[in-house]
Amino acid sequence: MGDSVEYVKFTIAGTAHNFLSPDDSFYVVKYNSSINIQAYPHTYTDSASWKFTSFNFSNVSGPGTYSLDSGSLIITKGIYPQSNIEYHDRGPTTLVVTEYGPMGGIIAGHYGGTLVPWIGPGSYGYSCEFRVIRSF
Repeated sequence: MGDSVEYVKFTIAGTAHNFLSPDDSFYVVKYNSSINIQAYPHTYTDSASWKFTSFNFSNVSGPGTYSLDSGSLIITKGIYPQSNIEYHDRGPTTLVVTEYGPMGGIIAGHYGGTLVPWIGPGSYGYSCEFRVIRSF
């Protein structure tokens, strides 16, 4: 089976944490010059299995190299107190946009760097690739 039409795929410390259509929903919006991408389950089942991600990048006009908006990346699995992962980025993070279609088309790219847990010590290497439909 090939890739989903839309996805946000993370690898964190060697473990995959994927958001894939049609099971997951994707929200892509532009506020002023900042693009926000969110992914979460299409159907809510329980707070222990809930997952969510959100990240922003700005001033994108087409394929190229940009920066993830510092501090904008959030990745969670489970809702507190059942959560077992909650991370945010430790920037700066370079983002590469590989595809930037018109409204209704695809925006795709990849980035990576270091994540830190919301609670607790440590840091983790990660990578992300995304492919979502533009709604702006």
